[in-house]
Amino acid sequence: MSIAGAGTASAHAGHSTTPAATLTSPVGESVGALWHHTQMYHLSDPSWEVTSMLTDPAGNLKVHGQMLDDTLSPIVGAATGALGG
Repeated sequence: MSIAGAGTASAHAGHSTTPAATLTSPVGESVGALWHHTQMYHLSDPSWEVTSMLTDPAGNLKVHGQMLDDTLSPIVGAATGALGG
């Protein structure tokens, strides 16, 4: 499921996810994806955000679109499944 329209190709290559078995599992998966993004892009290089916006704004938006997909998709998928959709 793609929320931001970035497709299934991930800028977070190597990021593993686990199947959602309970409601807490998708939340944990979402938090994990957000933490992975924060570590990889913001904590490892605090100037990345400004530098990427100045040199490659489209790439920056793609990375953040993928982060939104990785973060929201588990929760949206679990909610849709819980509602019978």
